[in-house]
Amino acid sequence: MVPMDVVTNQAGPSAEPEDGDGSSGCPSTDTSEPSSSTSTDESSTSTLSSMSTLPEQSEQSEQSLGLPQEDAPPKVPKGRSSAKAKGRPNQKRASATADAKPTRSEPSTTRELQMELSFCSDDEPVFASDAGIQSKSPAKKKSRRTDAKDTSSNGLPVDTLEEAFKWHYHLVNTCVDSYGNKALDRLAQNLAGAVWYSQYSGMGGMEILKQHLEVATDLATKGLVPGEVYHSVDIDGTCQRVLLGHGPVHVFKDLLQTLTLPARLAVQRVMAQNELLVKDLHAKSQEAMTDKLKREAKTALKEAGNKLLKSLMDTMDAFPATDLFEATSACYKHPNSDGQCHVFPDSDPSQKEYFMAGTSCTDWSSMGTQTSLAGSTVLPFAVELQMVKRRRPRVFFHECTRNFRPSILQEYLPGYTVHSAIQKPPLRGFPIARTRVYSACIRDDFTLAEISCLKSALEGLDRFPTFDGGHLFCAPHDVVEAELQVLSKGNRCTTFLDALPAAFQVRRDQYNDNERVKEMMSDGSDVIINLTQNVDFLAYASTHCPCLLTKSYMWSLRQHRPLTWQELFNAQGIPMFDESVNAAGIGVSPIPKDLGRIPGVRLAGNGFHIACAGTFVGFVLALLTEKSPV
Repeated sequence: MVPMDVVTNQAGPSAEPEDGDGSSGCPSTDTSEPSSSTSTDESSTSTLSSMSTLPEQSEQSEQSLGLPQEDAPPKVPKGRSSAKAKGRPNQKRASATADAKPTRSEPSTTRELQMELSFCSDDEPVFASDAGIQSKSPAKKKSRRTDAKDTSSNGLPVDTLEEAFKWHYHLVNTCVDSYGNKALDRLAQNLAGAVWYSQYSGMGGMEILKQHLEVATDLATKGLVPGEVYHSVDIDGTCQRVLLGHGPVHVFKDLLQTLTLPARLAVQRVMAQNELLVKDLHAKSQEAMTDKLKREAKTALKEAGNKLLKSLMDTMDAFPATDLFEATSACYKHPNSDGQCHVFPDSDPSQKEYFMAGTSCTDWSSMGTQTSLAGSTVLPFAVELQMVKRRRPRVFFHECTRNFRPSILQEYLPGYTVHSAIQKPPLRGFPIARTRVYSACIRDDFTLAEISCLKSALEGLDRFPTFDGGHLFCAPHDVVEAELQVLSKGNRCTTFLDALPAAFQVRRDQYNDNERVKEMMSDGSDVIINLTQNVDFLAYASTHCPCLLTKSYMWSLRQHRPLTWQELFNAQGIPMFDESVNAAGIGVSPIPKDLGRIPGVRLAGNGFHIACAGTFVGFVLALLTEKSPV
């Protein structure tokens, strides 16, 4: 049976809508062209800036695709929507200000709970009070748990941040509840002895989620050997240093350097030829005087991107397997190896190989250039596709902003079936915005057992936080004080308010005076704002932490301080403090304590959410099984 959530590609990428084609896990026939989103991200420069003011067209909604709506809060399971939220835990909150904090009341009605659970989209401005509630009760089979660790309450709301960090135990228990112990056995067997490869590795998201999944399945007591990360790849020097702490066999510096010199020169020529075309389209978009001309320029850019990726793939396809990739390359972990570290093991591919890549969202996000495949990041993406195509791992996991079209993966990875689903941290218990589309490209000799649609099946794992983003401010006092000294820049400020730059103070006052922000705070909720963003774009004010950017300054209007860089990582599901590390059961935080604020904020803004990615990967591996011979 063909899975219902296979991303079909009968019409090719050019027929797919720009925003969210396949963020659906199930096929859709709507091919209407959506409008572009507007952003005021001051850290990005749009290649087609004039396109960001397009009026709304007949946009394909996520609701029509069967997806969670971008501006809707997490779904409240039936039978619980009218229940009062439990009291807040007495978490330690450090603050470098002597200002007394007002008492924050608990939501006591369904409407107040709805307000509390709302969160802003990564791409669209939305207020807590604007969001609607949808009820849903995921189907549950009779519990058959026997040997899964019972450390999380399946299906119940998440009442503390520590409970959210048990997402991997919740995953295991829910899989056992729904599919029996065979799901746990499949997950353990698919993890045991596997060989993993991460590209666009960042601070090691794949490496961290792998560790969580192995802890939750308790491989050691089953007599199974954990998997191995053979290589991680990232061009950023700080990322390379962080990756060393995860213990991969090799850390390579650049995907492009894995190509042979002739192949590298060939693809660079293709990119150079495209650069002139993109500049020409950019000029035309700036000269366009009507919405019609702007839409035509956007369509032309999309078509140019499709052609560019095809040219890159065709160019690399012309190289035999032995002439495309270097056998060895320079390695950050082994600087004295003279470039002789093997990119892949010097043996036949393992029976259990998994690739994972979080493609750069710079050209896909509405906060970025919006050039999609016509941008510069298409080159490493094409190299990644060639790696998968040549190496043929069992599963290739892919992550990007929701505007990415998973049908591209289906087109260029023959012999694979692509399953996709949108994941949001609030549906995994974390009050932070980070909407992403995840895809599992599964080799055709494997399939997902017991389900017909991955997206729908994943909804059975949904659980939502009953607490607001204020609880993300959980760093110990010494960490907060150290952050204050860094932000004071030698001025010995006694409060974070004193350390705020003048422009940020003005912006904070503007947020405080905004009527919609006052409405969000009226029930005692905390509101977090990004002071790097203009108050006119209110997606950056929410009772949940707004979408992290690489230059975020997330400020609490009640606690009068910003999130420390450690708290930003913690909010992204990476355990940084004793409470979260102990809840996750991983022993020690995977991020070095001396990273520093500037690189810490940047890396936190670049990464995917660990609970979202880990739930997606773990669920796929719990259902992944080899096809029976015909």
